[in-house]
Amino acid sequence: MEPWFIKRFSQGITGDFARKIEEMLDFQKQGDFFCCPVFMTPSIHVCIHEILGCTYVDARRHLFLGSKALELMRFGFDQLNSDKGQDISCFDPATGSRNFVHKARDIIISDIKNPPSLTELSRMVGVNKTTLNQCFRKVYGVTAFNFLRTFRLEESKRLLQAGNRSVTEVAFEVGYAQQKTFSKEFKKYFGDTPSAFTRN
Repeated sequence: MEPWFIKRFSQGITGDFARKIEEMLDFQKQGDFFCCPVFMTPSIHVCIHEILGCTYVDARRHLFLGSKALELMRFGFDQLNSDKGQDISCFDPATGSRNFVHKARDIIISDIKNPPSLTELSRMVGVNKTTLNQCFRKVYGVTAFNFLRTFRLEESKRLLQAGNRSVTEVAFEVGYAQQKTFSKEFKKYFGDTPSAFTRN
């Protein structure tokens, strides 16, 4: 993002967080974009999948993508805000000593159809189940199981909107053995049935 764009939203705001934004923007060279690292949370995953799966056209597409860009911006600033940010002590990017959390995430999303059990996953990253779940929740806001569930449902929505697979095929591809279970979970998460997201 360009610094002027961020400053539009920080005008008239006071407090530690506003000062932090101003300090970070002061470090930017003239004409440079403002960049900062953030942790990939389920909410950010969802937002990115919605952007990639956007089927709107014309003005609606512009409005949708613009709103999602602002949503990503807000998720990023939430992590920079010490009052609202997550405790990420389980992952130290400076030393890399606790990078098992991100490794576990990568393993989960590499094969959502046949993911390892929590016991197998913890063994693969070299920690016990309790430590893995606690640290996964601290970094991503949810347990490893709920992260997998969210990722599966978001991926299934993207596949359905692509229009070249049936609901049954999509359910099986993202790891659901029964279409009934998939449809129930999908409707609970998105508020509508899978068939509502297919192209007619």
